[in-house]
Amino acid sequence: MWFGVDREGRVAVFLANECGAVPNDVDLTVNSDEMLDALRVASDDGEAEAQGADDDGVAEDDRQGALPSGVYVYWHDGGWLAWPYDCQAAPDSALSRANLPPRTVARMAVFDGRFAEHAQLQPLEHWSCIAPVACWLGSDQKTVRCIPGHESEFAADAETVEKEFPGDYSIELPTTTPRPWWQFWK
Repeated sequence: MWFGVDREGRVAVFLANECGAVPNDVDLTVNSDEMLDALRVASDDGEAEAQGADDDGVAEDDRQGALPSGVYVYWHDGGWLAWPYDCQAAPDSALSRANLPPRTVARMAVFDGRFAEHAQLQPLEHWSCIAPVACWLGSDQKTVRCIPGHESEFAADAETVEKEFPGDYSIELPTTTPRPWWQFWK
């Protein structure tokens, strides 16, 4: 689980579900419960308890049930590919960064766009990210690309995509940056 704030100061909770890409500038050591508590207080949910929550703090049958009101909720469906996150909840009355302590805001990824305009959001198109998988799917739902740092694993995963889904996806091969002439021996 990670948190973001858009250019209008609106807040989103991103549920990565194992394979979702996460921006590099997100501090993954942050206690999610502490962040959620700060959001609940700011949204006047007060001491709302998360009943029936799984390991992510999200109810199995109601992903939004354990989350504070006023936040956008983006969900990554998991699997072996970093898919775009789907917006599962868009608030009628959005929580604003102005209602949050600066320490809480400082722990969020800053999004240059507006959450209200994105039914899906692919972090790799907006931030430098990390992910535990080699491939990511663009928001065009067609282009499969390599996640930087996973080039050695990409070929095998791209081959799997082509075998499992022939013709469904376009594989964009990673580009390699030529080494400077003085590093020819590496």
